[in-house]
Amino acid sequence: SRPMEQWKTVRIIYLKKVTKQQQVISDNDIRPLSLFSCIAKLLNSTIKLRIDAHLEMNGLLSPDTHGFRNRHGTNHNLVTLTSTILSNKIKNIPTQAIFIDISSAFNRVQIHKLKTIMDDLNFPSYISAWVHKFFIGKLYTDGVHYQRCNSGLDQGSTLSPALFNIYTSQLSQGLSNVTFTTFADDMALYAQDHEHAAVTEILQEQFNLLQDKLQGLNLPINYTKTCVIDFSKKLRNQQHTKYIKEKVKKDITALQYLKGTNWGNHPNEQMILYKMVIRPKIEYGTAACLWARRSYAISLQKQQNQALSYLQPHQGQPGSSSSGALNNKSPPL
Repeated sequence: SRPMEQWKTVRIIYLKKVTKQQQVISDNDIRPLSLFSCIAKLLNSTIKLRIDAHLEMNGLLSPDTHGFRNRHGTNHNLVTLTSTILSNKIKNIPTQAIFIDISSAFNRVQIHKLKTIMDDLNFPSYISAWVHKFFIGKLYTDGVHYQRCNSGLDQGSTLSPALFNIYTSQLSQGLSNVTFTTFADDMALYAQDHEHAAVTEILQEQFNLLQDKLQGLNLPINYTKTCVIDFSKKLRNQQHTKYIKEKVKKDITALQYLKGTNWGNHPNEQMILYKMVIRPKIEYGTAACLWARRSYAISLQKQQNQALSYLQPHQGQPGSSSSGALNNKSPPL
């Protein structure tokens, strides 16, 4: 129908990836972002709720599948890995991991194969049929060029992350003596053993098996971004904490500068900036690294206290009674 064809017309905008190069030098430096019809997005949001319900009610996803799932976010993924590393360190057992990057993962999903997987997982026929019909024969345009395509999940689509989890849901089957975790298209294999040589042998064997499975899904590994890490006893997360502190320090400096301007001088506005910019940087991922030393948590707490001190209104400042804006706010770490 005509409305369906309009929904399948996708506007593409290009975003430059954060790379060491200052200029775009290849297609790999560009991230295409898809813009859809608002009505199609609303309909897909409803479909996604039913997809998520079917996945969780039937336990179709591994507990180690993270990203775009309730109670399976970034921190959960990081804490799972770091707690394993810490536990093995206490037992004096070495841990090794392979972090795997997939080349243009979402763009390489084969829609016909995805529909077959959904049918095998007993999804309602109307859901798998809708997914197949919606993603087949799309018309892409950047305002100048037009191209039809029958493969790939669009970055920006409400359904894409959940469908990619379904597409890769069977990768962990057949793997043994390793933990296989995923966060959307980022994957990791890690294993532990009393002997380094044994760990390396286990990882190599299971990596070869996983590589064959990925090739069967048309998901080639990007070897330039895939790496092996040996988590030694010297792991203290010092660099992780240092990186967070440097990022927060710049934001606190900006908050201090805004204190002297007409715009952003009200405690309510400063609190919004604190909540939206500073606090997320302190919280994001710190649960995975603060266990190493208590001093790391103390140093980050001092930075947070410094930021909160700038939220206090000056005496005599108009709206100083709005210091109530600081009451009942987010508690410190």
